[in-house]
Amino acid sequence: MSFDTVKSNAEIFCRFATLPGLDENEDILWDGVLDEDAMIDLVCALTGVSSIDDLTPEMQQVMAISERIERHIDFCEFTSWYCNRAFLEYVNLTKDQLEVREIGHRLGLTPAEIDHYKALYDKYDTDGSGGIDLDEFRELMHICMRCPKTMRIPETRIMHFWAECDADSSGIVDLREFITFYKKYFDVEAEDPEEDFYRGVRDTSKVLRDL
Repeated sequence: MSFDTVKSNAEIFCRFATLPGLDENEDILWDGVLDEDAMIDLVCALTGVSSIDDLTPEMQQVMAISERIERHIDFCEFTSWYCNRAFLEYVNLTKDQLEVREIGHRLGLTPAEIDHYKALYDKYDTDGSGGIDLDEFRELMHICMRCPKTMRIPETRIMHFWAECDADSSGIVDLREFITFYKKYFDVEAEDPEEDFYRGVRDTSKVLRDL
């Protein structure tokens, strides 16, 4: 283990460890310990949450060391624990980044893929509000369908696709809705959105004729 690694671990340990108070010459690295409460505070700090309850079940696996000890963790035990987990997603990413990765996991996307879609999402969220509204969606459609600046997509078509994209009718397209919609129509080998629209019109016309 490199000196820099040990030094980094020591800095984290010293922030949360306490001394037993049995000897006036105690040293925090040699004698200091982490109790359960200190470990919870440490994990919350590492993962950027305010409470252990904010961690997902996957993230709470970071507390697995508590199953192997009775009460306290010394510096050597902490170093071993931390080095085995220091590169896990839920230790290195912020809370917002973890939420994005969780969406990616649910959609079966790799970290690289979800990062790609998040970058696209942020690009079309032009006001930086964290969601895509109807006006932003309207521009998204014109860009993705490569419409010339002198042409506009009929509003009926915009609303057709908006209703599909905003699946929960909240008035805002979230990241998961955006990815589902974008993959369907604008990824490689995706459906042609124009063909989908006219197919829907044809199906509706057929239903009306059969009534």
